[in-house]
Amino acid sequence: MLKILILLISVILILNIYRRGRLLSSVSVWILCYNMIFVIYPLWGLDKEISNGELIDALALVGILSFAIGSFLGEKHRFVIKKNSLSNISSSRKPIFPSFQLAHVLFWFFFSATVYIIVTKLGVSGITRLLNGQVTAKKLALTYEVTSGTYVFAVHLLVPCVLVLWITANTRKERIISIIALSLYVIETLLFGFTRIFLITILGIIFFYSARKLEKGRQLRLAIIGVASVGLLMVFMNYIRTFGLQSQTAFRERLDLQYMFTSTDFGASYKWFSRLLEYGYPHISISAYFKPIFALIPRSIWIDKTRPLSLQILRLIDPALAATGYSTAGNSVLGEGFAIMGYIGIVFFPFLWGFICVRLDKRYYERLAEGNDQCLSNIFYYIFAVFIVLSGQRGDWSQYNTIVLYFYMIPMYLMSRFTLGIKRNYRHASRIEGAKSTWQSSNH
Repeated sequence: MLKILILLISVILILNIYRRGRLLSSVSVWILCYNMIFVIYPLWGLDKEISNGELIDALALVGILSFAIGSFLGEKHRFVIKKNSLSNISSSRKPIFPSFQLAHVLFWFFFSATVYIIVTKLGVSGITRLLNGQVTAKKLALTYEVTSGTYVFAVHLLVPCVLVLWITANTRKERIISIIALSLYVIETLLFGFTRIFLITILGIIFFYSARKLEKGRQLRLAIIGVASVGLLMVFMNYIRTFGLQSQTAFRERLDLQYMFTSTDFGASYKWFSRLLEYGYPHISISAYFKPIFALIPRSIWIDKTRPLSLQILRLIDPALAATGYSTAGNSVLGEGFAIMGYIGIVFFPFLWGFICVRLDKRYYERLAEGNDQCLSNIFYYIFAVFIVLSGQRGDWSQYNTIVLYFYMIPMYLMSRFTLGIKRNYRHASRIEGAKSTWQSSNH
């Protein structure tokens, strides 16, 4: 019964943002992930070993109600586009735009670095074994430490390059370049990637950008197809990295519900939250969220530097597993709230997410209406709406916020402040006219 109430409230929230023309938003991503964890997964009866399911249902209901209240307050100052507002845009707003040319050069630099590291670490024989399906990417990563050090640094820096190339491409030649860059990144991640969230989020961001100006009905249809496709891709990536390219176990034989939920990590978030509730309030310090600042201090200087939140929790509820090096035991957004503030956090964390998501969504759609389509603020918004919201729902936000800041946002900001001396012609007036027609068609 409680699951039905959670689902009903979620549907009401989705219908509200759909009516406002903001279906593609951080609110919709948050609600979707929340329901996958607390409604869809347990509803299929895949949590038979969970003994505190009723308590989780009650807490999840409190969480979605708190999110709804937060989003309502965030919507308090209604976003209304007046007929003449587009022609009176404040001159004080000066959006900045990343450099396509600089992103292009940096992409090939970092991609070449990753290829060099792979060849150096694995050798031709290792790569051949991988392509022949004789060894899995997961085993290679653990054996040769391909996913550590310089390789990780270079791979992460490919992400802002790919996003800038895709979002700022204006000409046919630039679009071809962006497609090639994305394809190379996808292939490399599928073959040698150990963590799937980066590929999934970059595809989600590209989907958000590509569908931003479509009418509401078409957005809804594409969103349903997109969610199904991303889920299938996550399952396929887990299959490839675990069983290899030429596994004797057919992929279609793995398409059962249990394996699908295991591959998408939603079930893991539910289970680890259950374990955390059984353990009790762990009194984790909020300093776990200061990791972007603490990351600048070497552990050799600060030996007791704060660990990621999910790792701290894992060391408490399953120290044996933590001792093996396992560190990604995300326990959902409710788990993070409970770990930091106890039961109060289960109310406060969703409330805060609701308020922030709505405020950022409103400002994003306002920028679209103003014609600032390819600006840096919009790219940052896409990163928030997909990457940060998704990692926050997993309960691994403190694990990934440092990557977001130092490998995504700062490089993109630098791409917006430095150029290669090639000026691109951003036709601001034409973007505004395009925005006018888009909003007019969407409001009919």
